[in-house]
Amino acid sequence: MSEEKKVEVPAKFQALVEQIAKLSVLDLAELVKVLEEKFGVSAAAPMMMAAAAPSLTPQQSKRPRGQAIMGALSTCSGVTSR
Repeated sequence: MSEEKKVEVPAKFQALVEQIAKLSVLDLAELVKVLEEKFGVSAAAPMMMAAAAPSLTPQQSKRPRGQAIMGALSTCSGVTSR
Protein backbone atom coordinates (compact mmCIF):
# COMPACT_ATOMS: atom_id res chain seq x y z
CA MET A 1 0.00 0.00 0.00
CA SER A 2 1.25 3.51 -0.75
CA GLU A 3 2.07 6.06 1.91
CA GLU A 4 -0.97 8.04 3.08
CA LYS A 5 -0.87 11.64 1.88
CA LYS A 6 -1.41 14.27 4.58
CA VAL A 7 -4.29 16.55 3.61
CA GLU A 8 -5.96 19.11 5.84
CA VAL A 9 -9.63 18.10 6.02
CA PRO A 10 -12.18 20.71 7.15
CA ALA A 11 -13.92 19.72 10.39
CA LYS A 12 -17.31 19.46 8.67
CA PHE A 13 -15.96 16.67 6.42
CA GLN A 14 -13.80 14.86 9.00
CA ALA A 15 -16.24 12.02 9.80
CA LEU A 16 -17.13 11.50 6.13
CA VAL A 17 -13.47 11.32 5.06
CA GLU A 18 -12.71 8.86 7.85
CA GLN A 19 -15.59 6.61 6.70
CA ILE A 20 -14.48 6.77 3.08
CA ALA A 21 -10.89 5.94 4.09
CA LYS A 22 -12.11 2.64 5.57
CA LEU A 23 -13.82 1.49 2.34
CA SER A 24 -12.31 -1.10 0.01
CA VAL A 25 -11.46 -0.19 -3.58
CA LEU A 26 -14.51 -2.13 -4.79
CA ASP A 27 -16.77 -0.28 -2.36
CA LEU A 28 -15.27 3.05 -3.47
CA ALA A 29 -15.95 2.20 -7.12
CA GLU A 30 -19.55 1.32 -6.24
CA LEU A 31 -19.93 4.56 -4.26
CA VAL A 32 -18.69 6.59 -7.23
CA LYS A 33 -21.25 4.90 -9.51
CA VAL A 34 -24.06 5.57 -7.03
CA LEU A 35 -23.10 9.25 -6.72
CA GLU A 36 -22.80 9.61 -10.51
CA GLU A 37 -26.29 8.18 -10.99
CA LYS A 38 -27.85 10.12 -8.11
CA PHE A 39 -26.51 13.50 -9.21
CA GLY A 40 -26.40 12.89 -12.97
CA VAL A 41 -22.67 13.54 -13.26
CA SER A 42 -19.60 11.64 -14.33
CA ALA A 43 -16.33 11.57 -12.40
CA ALA A 44 -14.54 10.92 -15.70
CA ALA A 45 -15.96 13.92 -17.61
CA PRO A 46 -13.08 16.37 -16.97
CA MET A 47 -10.51 13.92 -18.30
CA MET A 48 -12.63 13.10 -21.34
CA MET A 49 -13.09 16.80 -22.05
CA ALA A 50 -9.35 17.43 -21.80
CA ALA A 51 -8.62 14.56 -24.16
CA ALA A 52 -11.13 15.88 -26.69
CA ALA A 53 -9.77 19.44 -26.68
CA PRO A 54 -8.54 20.35 -30.15
CA SER A 55 -4.98 21.48 -30.75
CA LEU A 56 -4.30 24.82 -32.38
CA THR A 57 -3.51 24.94 -36.08
CA PRO A 58 -0.47 26.97 -37.22
CA GLN A 59 -2.86 29.69 -38.44
CA GLN A 60 -4.60 29.85 -35.05
CA SER A 61 -1.31 29.99 -33.13
CA LYS A 62 -0.33 33.23 -35.00
CA ARG A 63 -3.48 35.05 -33.83
CA PRO A 64 -3.74 36.77 -30.45
CA ARG A 65 -4.21 34.15 -27.72
CA GLY A 66 -7.89 34.90 -27.07
CA GLN A 67 -8.80 34.64 -30.74
CA ALA A 68 -6.83 31.42 -31.10
CA ILE A 69 -8.61 29.84 -28.14
CA MET A 70 -12.04 30.94 -29.42
CA GLY A 71 -11.16 29.52 -32.83
CA ALA A 72 -10.19 26.20 -31.31
CA LEU A 73 -13.38 26.10 -29.27
CA SER A 74 -15.51 26.87 -32.31
CA THR A 75 -14.29 23.69 -33.99
CA CYS A 76 -15.84 21.55 -31.28
CA SER A 77 -18.68 23.55 -29.73
CA GLY A 78 -20.08 25.99 -32.25
CA VAL A 79 -18.63 28.99 -30.40
CA THR A 80 -17.52 31.72 -32.77
CA SER A 81 -14.82 34.32 -32.33
CA ARG A 82 -15.33 37.98 -33.18
